[in-house]
Amino acid sequence: MPPTRSITFRGEQVEVTPLTLAQIGPFIKATRPIIGRVIVAASLVSAGATIEVAALMMDVLEQDADAFAKGGAIVAGKPEAWVGGASLADAAALAEAVVELNEDFFGQRLPSLMRAAGKAIDAVGVTQAQSVGPTLSTSSSPEVTSAEMS
Repeated sequence: MPPTRSITFRGEQVEVTPLTLAQIGPFIKATRPIIGRVIVAASLVSAGATIEVAALMMDVLEQDADAFAKGGAIVAGKPEAWVGGASLADAAALAEAVVELNEDFFGQRLPSLMRAAGKAIDAVGVTQAQSVGPTLSTSSSPEVTSAEMS
């Protein structure tokens, strides 16, 4: 059973779960306008740049609150307008729950999977590179080899 987190959102208890395979595509599509800036903000927090983070997040909220509401609706299983009417404190609680519940996948498993895929692709590339092109032979006579090349 996957972990869950119960939060109070607009006065109701909402059970937040990790994103499912069915939710991930719509969630990424909905939040695409803000994903990059949120990642930048998270890295700035790690560097201690609180003023810059606040400015960046104010831009996100001003310009793309609808993307946040769409993504929140997907994870909360509630209508977008209902999520969009939430207080900033409730929106922060929902975002925190989503990040916490999906941190293992995006922070550890996905990078590990990408590294493994990269190694597999490199291995296939090396194998293909070795099998492409003329095969060198030391047992053919120069006459036969030059006739094959013509």
